[in-house]
Amino acid sequence: MTFDAADAALVIGALALYLYDSAMLLYADEIVLTRGRRGWCVSSGSGYTLDRRFPVLGQPWAPWRPQFRERWDRTAVAEAPRDDAAFYSALRPLQWASALQFVWLFAALPAVLFLRAPIETLLVLAIAVYATSGAAVAFAVGQRDRLGLTKRALLTFATDVLACPPFAINAARKACLARGLQTEVQAFLASHLRPEERVQVARVIRTRLHGGGEAAAASQSEPGPQP
Repeated sequence: MTFDAADAALVIGALALYLYDSAMLLYADEIVLTRGRRGWCVSSGSGYTLDRRFPVLGQPWAPWRPQFRERWDRTAVAEAPRDDAAFYSALRPLQWASALQFVWLFAALPAVLFLRAPIETLLVLAIAVYATSGAAVAFAVGQRDRLGLTKRALLTFATDVLACPPFAINAARKACLARGLQTEVQAFLASHLRPEERVQVARVIRTRLHGGGEAAAASQSEPGPQP
């Protein structure tokens, strides 16, 4: 019962792909909102830049949590009336799919490899992984309207989830990022964050936009939500 180099490379490779897919590079005027057990939290990224943008890795240990990437000052909303209750209800099966994929790849797979389980066990695990991915895509296709996904966004979602199991861990996040909040960002922050949190993030954003010089100016995003 031990890992050899090939086993370790497989697990580390899956982890690296998952973290790569989870990471985002934010423009100076962007934030990431994540809903947790105690409500919403906001991140403006790290204090350093990569390619003139700000890296953020949002809670990789809980990929099933809703997460949105938005411009700090965005005021435009979707033309169609949004239905948050329907969206979060439709999102729930994708959250379960994300949780299952996380368990398959980072609990079951290491255990199977470490215990030197029969090849049949590894095959069953592979079937479980791809069955979960397939079910997530099939569900997203059937619930596209409730999830607020365009045909293009759905195609991107399906490609990512089916082509790469570590990317499929982020199924719920991908749906959230593709849809966006579909509401005025400042109003959302006022409703869901404590005043001190809003003040802190506002200070960081304004410093980047007005005090960051050339890098901040170059990092400002184009109008519209960022998928």
